[in-house]
Amino acid sequence: MLHFESGPGLGDDSCMRNHGLVAFVITTAVLVPAAAHYLSAGHDQVVKFATATTSTLELAGAKIEARLEHPLVDPGESLRIKLVASSAVGKRLDVGLLVYGSKGDEDDRVPSPPVGVAHKTVSIAIDAEGNGSIEIAIPLAGAVENRYSPSPFTSYEVLVMAPRAATKLDRLRRNSALIGEGEGIPEYNASASKFMNLYSWRHDLQGEDATLFGEGVVARLDAHTRTINPAIAIETPSTTEVGKVFAVAVTVKNASRKPARGLVLDVETPIGVVDGAEGIEALVMPDNATFDLDAGESRRFQFRVMPDQVGVLGLYARVTCNGDDCDDDSALTKSGTFDATEIVKAQVVDEAPSIVGRK
Repeated sequence: MLHFESGPGLGDDSCMRNHGLVAFVITTAVLVPAAAHYLSAGHDQVVKFATATTSTLELAGAKIEARLEHPLVDPGESLRIKLVASSAVGKRLDVGLLVYGSKGDEDDRVPSPPVGVAHKTVSIAIDAEGNGSIEIAIPLAGAVENRYSPSPFTSYEVLVMAPRAATKLDRLRRNSALIGEGEGIPEYNASASKFMNLYSWRHDLQGEDATLFGEGVVARLDAHTRTINPAIAIETPSTTEVGKVFAVAVTVKNASRKPARGLVLDVETPIGVVDGAEGIEALVMPDNATFDLDAGESRRFQFRVMPDQVGVLGLYARVTCNGDDCDDDSALTKSGTFDATEIVKAQVVDEAPSIVGRK
């Protein structure tokens, strides 16, 4: 039996540095052994949630593999991009690298061009056999959550191509603008229209564009950061055994100067950073709690979850408001917090062999 603390909340900001979640809301104390404690999950479990991805391109007769060993990182953390070249000629191979972030308005009738995160030309040293590699670290910051559908992740895209192609594409993006905003449906200016056509990789490219952005000459990799809302803090085990119920605490804080009524805390188990992923799921019992918070008040909820598969279980806590005086711009409801727990095989304890005596 496990021991869980219960109470109206934790106001100490140091308690809000642990993020994660699970299921079964308990509003009264449960008496169990005092020696049981929560373990803090975090970075190591989160980076395991997304599997490594690769993409290839051909450049100047060489083949280049672009690889993200860990496509999911914390906000502000560096994404490590590895480029491996083969069949190259010469002592070095110059490669263009772009990283773009979501503007969060992809569902608009006229979505904005993405946020520019990085534009680099990197040189891969090539050995006598025509092989070489390099690793580049790019801090991921600036992407925006989808404003229509808050997600556990913010999205980025890594583009690898010829240096000339990267320079052209980034120049078009920097000169992009929307015309007629506030006067109905806006339109792209010439640079934005050109950029969005190239960025969507349409197959009707002509002339130089077909050479720079056509099939097989651009590698694309998706990357992500997890969302962390300072108003929603989670404690979860770093690892736990499959088939066993485990518990997590979620602390919610109303940092505003006015009360919040009709709040709902939902607990979800995303199965991947993109739709259609094949991650593991778990039984959440139950998946939400309804509550109110006075100005400056914190409340701590406890949840239970039952995983039935081995792997990394994603956990996402988000607060919505169903009250009459909901604030659409509330920091508490704008985003949620994502964390993960690694589900491992149950340990098998061998029984001691019986001793048969002789007379």
